[in-house]
Amino acid sequence: MPEFTPGTLDAAAILKSVNETLLPVVEKELEEATEKLGAALADKETETDLVSTFRTELMRRVLPQFTEAVRKGVLESIRTRQMHLAQLAVLHRQALDAKTLKVVLTRLDDEAAKAGLQIVGDAGDQSLFNVVEDQPGVTKRGPVTYEIVAPAYVDTESGKLVERGWLRAVAKVSPKEMTRQQRRRATHAEAERKQPEKEAPAQQKRKKHHRGQEPEKQQHRDDGRRDDGAHPRFEGNGDRRMAGRKTR
Repeated sequence: MPEFTPGTLDAAAILKSVNETLLPVVEKELEEATEKLGAALADKETETDLVSTFRTELMRRVLPQFTEAVRKGVLESIRTRQMHLAQLAVLHRQALDAKTLKVVLTRLDDEAAKAGLQIVGDAGDQSLFNVVEDQPGVTKRGPVTYEIVAPAYVDTESGKLVERGWLRAVAKVSPKEMTRQQRRRATHAEAERKQPEKEAPAQQKRKKHHRGQEPEKQQHRDDGRRDDGAHPRFEGNGDRRMAGRKTR
């Protein structure tokens, strides 16, 4: 393999290094193939000029194709590296600005989808996961359920497995037989599955609905207060004055 100077990412330098390393090998292979072909043609009493012409034509056609293939491969690898570095920069900046882990995870999912990485969080295809038993031998004693410990990662374009996920095999028991930890784990998993993707709009909608009802109640309260304030009661004082006059 060609040796690169540490830290060198220049496309021209990489291509030059690849050509200098691989082209001599290709030329040697072509020379051997030409010699074999020449020997085969010599048996048929073919002219020497024909062999020389054939060798020249072979070198002219094969070498440019080889060089172009190498060039495309090098440029594609550089482009992929630059894209990954840019994604890391974006994620690092998002982590600095984010105030909750949920925001970072959302951005990670978005960047993974852009890069063609599928995050598999469903245990339907168990071939994508390694399985670890919650208790030794639990899979042999009876039916089990599988809980996601870590998701699997698949290349969207090729469908190939990038990173195998992890499943936990847990004994399948009825709710009455569950321990406190199992019930808490099952409740947490069920809540995550049912949790809406966007909670903020729902909260805003409920808040708006509450505000729409509140002014009517507030208006009735204010009207009642105004009515009470507009008609002060002096009946108690008047009765006291009349009672005082009669006594005198």
